Amino acid sequence: MDREKEVRNTSVDPTASASPVEAEGGVCRPSTVSETPLAASLANPDQPFTPEEESGIEAALRDLLDTAAARGRFSKEQLALISKAFDVARKAHDRVRRKSGIPYIYHPVEVAKIVSALLPGDEIAIAAGLLHDVVEDTEVQLDEIAQEFGTEVANVVDGLTKIAGLSEKGESLQLENYMKLLSAMDSDVRVVYVKLADRLHNMRTLESMPDDKKRKITSETNFIYAPLAERLGLYSIRDDLLDLCLLHERPEQYRSIEEKLSQSGKANEERIRELSQPIAKYLKQYGLVPQITSRAKAISSIYRKMEKKHIPFEEVYDVMAMRVVFTPRPGIPERTQCWFIYQLITDLYTVMPERTRDWVTSPKTNGYEALHCTILTKEGSWLEVQIRTERMNRIAEEGNAAHWRYKEGVRAEQPGMNPREFIESFRNNVLSNQIVVLDRKNRKHTLPRNATVLDFAYDIAESLGNNSLGALLNGELINLDHPLRGGEKVEIIDAPSQRPSPKWLDFVRTTKASEAIARSLRAQAKALMDNGMLVFASIAKKAGYTLYRNDFAPLLRAFDLVDLRDLYTGLADGLVNYSALQRWLWWRKWAHRLGIVPRRGVALESPPLDRELALPTPRVAESAGHKKWDQATFQQVPCCYALPGDELLLFKAEEGQVYAHRVTCPEAIRLGAQRGNRVGASTWEPSDARLYSSYLFISGEDRVKLLADIFAALARNDQKVDITRVNLTSRDKVFKGVLSVKVKGLADLNADIEQVLQVPGVRRLYRLSGGEHSQD
Repeated sequence: MDREKEVRNTSVDPTASASPVEAEGGVCRPSTVSETPLAASLANPDQPFTPEEESGIEAALRDLLDTAAARGRFSKEQLALISKAFDVARKAHDRVRRKSGIPYIYHPVEVAKIVSALLPGDEIAIAAGLLHDVVEDTEVQLDEIAQEFGTEVANVVDGLTKIAGLSEKGESLQLENYMKLLSAMDSDVRVVYVKLADRLHNMRTLESMPDDKKRKITSETNFIYAPLAERLGLYSIRDDLLDLCLLHERPEQYRSIEEKLSQSGKANEERIRELSQPIAKYLKQYGLVPQITSRAKAISSIYRKMEKKHIPFEEVYDVMAMRVVFTPRPGIPERTQCWFIYQLITDLYTVMPERTRDWVTSPKTNGYEALHCTILTKEGSWLEVQIRTERMNRIAEEGNAAHWRYKEGVRAEQPGMNPREFIESFRNNVLSNQIVVLDRKNRKHTLPRNATVLDFAYDIAESLGNNSLGALLNGELINLDHPLRGGEKVEIIDAPSQRPSPKWLDFVRTTKASEAIARSLRAQAKALMDNGMLVFASIAKKAGYTLYRNDFAPLLRAFDLVDLRDLYTGLADGLVNYSALQRWLWWRKWAHRLGIVPRRGVALESPPLDRELALPTPRVAESAGHKKWDQATFQQVPCCYALPGDELLLFKAEEGQVYAHRVTCPEAIRLGAQRGNRVGASTWEPSDARLYSSYLFISGEDRVKLLADIFAALARNDQKVDITRVNLTSRDKVFKGVLSVKVKGLADLNADIEQVLQVPGVRRLYRLSGGEHSQD
């Protein structure tokens, strides 16, 4: 059984009887282990589990010992340590059940089994997996664990024990626990492996949790644990976590993809078998006997591609991939042999050069090595082929643990490496604080870990950062908030019309970037204010109106504005309607003349500033908790440009404002993970009083009067839509670009899309998220 399958198939049947391995002479629980003093002190004989449950628990232990022994060599003493840890965990969790009703002890047993697959042969990690909830959830103290099992087990358990209560600074408890996990990981990397195993089993058993708890756990998993698993090279764990997140967040989409995969699975496997036969026969002529297998793309990965490319399942052509694994010949570099196999494959099939990925010359920062190419099948579809040596394949399946040799008999690529050497190597290669990224001219740029594409752009030049739209990474378009891992070559896409957004400050990591954005925003704000004041003065002059101090408070109320800054900037960017303002000033002029509204104060020669009038700033109303949201406080944010009618996640800021995010927005996932106590769900109804920004990607065949026909189609729609910007380019009679519009809500936007798609020549039209301003 390959390592990926071992990690995924580790379920325990609570009703199972004794392990069949035991009956055939397999590894059983050591009979010499007596009940420890700690286990005896925890016994609760008053309310024991039923005999059937006790039998199932014993079977679970035997299954754990058999599974662990099959993955790594253990001495009797090491098996005794695992068995003793089970005794303590069993007694500590006695009479405790999970929300599903089964005995709680099954959870640490499942965690320990997953750990045994991730770190085969490591009894310390397996024991910590069994004990990981004991200190946190029971009366057992950490010093008792240290006395009974030693400091190594105690340190791992301590790193997995959550912090109780909030800090005095009011920081998020989730963030504090995550920082504790990282700190413990710095001294013993086994902490994070056990934590990932714990999270994986919790995600597998999430059905019995309430919806708000599910939302919090899936947000944490998406934002923290899945990326961490990927960083460690644990791709099977990452895929399982993301698949389970999708199952709980989007069950209909998950099951739809799952069903389509099931329907096409046999046909895809047969297709790969047919394609692999000529390859195997050809390689055999050169003395190479590869293992050729197929790999199905993770459901979550398929879903993300469908969403990103706006395509149906049938247009995802890399649902299956072929994996070619071979034993390299000694004395020849592995990468040379991989490229040799690549050349042999090109003799048999047409290869798409732009889809070739060379991770044998420059491995990923998490240690992944492989040579990927994409071949054309006889049906005219494309298939990805992954070329690996056995060593590369082991690293891809086991992650960084493939380098780890804690015990004799466990395979390792660095023989003789002891735990301390491995941890130091892990810290230097995985947890280092800096990364190096190449620009399009192959110049190196050193950035802090987790720096984003936008940080990289500002590191090249401030002007480039200010005008950034996105970037190309390995031929794929990525957003400005995309975190960089290091070792990548990134090409920034920019446009002179682009300007920094205040939201950029939320995801940049470097001081250089944040200071440059702040400077630009201040300049933009001043320019908007100056322009808006000129516009206001021009409208007042056209209305023949003389300004008085007592005019501005009722004016702001009439247009639902907070202060004069809102008024001037709204006029400058088109949010305040010129005609409506002119009508209001005309009405105000005649109200003065007829004596309906008295004039007060001295006439003003020019539009004033807030500080000159000393207007009071209105307070935003507090919303009544997370179950009842005040829609008047909802604000659209540029990370995803949510609209009334979208499925939302809402974040309530300290000042009372509520920021509306689409549920698929990465920022919403981050907030759910870090500030779950301030996140909730609600509906958002459209209003005739407000329009909201949205961006549409459009492409098709260019022709005369195309733009006029698009505008005419929008005008024919009964729903109100304002076109605020058009950015189209045309080449070889093919056009593409972005339409910026303002609409009341999602229903109106969808109606507009349907109308424009009827225009001859328009081939694609879809809504973009906040970070997407350029698409291919």
